[in-house]
Amino acid sequence: MQPPSPPPQAPWVAHGPAPTPQPWGGPMTPMAPPTVKGIPLAPGERVVFYKHDDGKTTRIVLAIVGALLLVAVIGVIFLVGALMDHRETIVITTQRFILVKGKDPPKWIPHGQVRRLVRVIKGGLRSIALYDANGLELSFHVRNNPALAQALVGYVDSPAMAAQAPSVPYEA
Repeated sequence: MQPPSPPPQAPWVAHGPAPTPQPWGGPMTPMAPPTVKGIPLAPGERVVFYKHDDGKTTRIVLAIVGALLLVAVIGVIFLVGALMDHRETIVITTQRFILVKGKDPPKWIPHGQVRRLVRVIKGGLRSIALYDANGLELSFHVRNNPALAQALVGYVDSPAMAAQAPSVPYEA
């Protein structure tokens, strides 16, 4: 008589909860490149200047002025302006200048591709515009932000300065 054959092997099944992806990029999640305002940063690229303006102050001022001038027809223009999107994010990385206005797609110019820098001066420095060879313009309001003006001029004149600048915190 033959010995009884062993029962068929059941397929291997893992027991317990499924592994969860780890926020620090454990074995289940590949490391995604860092981003700033949804824009992926290149390997080695760091943020050296970051400023986000949510536009609340602008909307409040326009709404108040519009309400006061509503008696005149011009108040409607201010009220419409208050309803518009005034958010703005300015980012300078070790490799490029980035500007995000409202819901518009982000625009950027790599440091070495800035062909012209224009300063607008009316009662003091008000804005700085950067242009690339294709005519793309990034206009930065710098009236109350001397650090931004200094960074823009310095990094356009010497892009290597940005690589030496310390990193700053920012919103991904």
